[in-house]
Amino acid sequence: VYDEIYRSNTLLADIVEEINFKSKGYDFEYTVRDSAAAREGTELQALGIRTIKADKHSRGLDGNDMSNRRAGIMKVNNLLYQRKIFVSSKCKNLISEFSNHFYKEG
Repeated sequence: VYDEIYRSNTLLADIVEEINFKSKGYDFEYTVRDSAAAREGTELQALGIRTIKADKHSRGLDGNDMSNRRAGIMKVNNLLYQRKIFVSSKCKNLISEFSNHFYKEG
């Protein structure tokens, strides 16, 4: 993960401008977006940014909705530990999410 855009109450045209600026000289298959932002994904696509939604709610191997989320968190943890995924120090919000994400008791 080489960069992030973490904004609220921002025009999509401004986000597209920032994505294009940050990705200049690189070729990407897609940009990952919040799974709750379907309308924004459609609009980004119309503005030339191919996105996929973050998979937060599909079912895990045991058929339980939460297992996929927990399994995904564990997979990312393992990839980080094995040094198979790298996150740039520029990604302050993502790094903060890693250190502040926890499940409530029970």
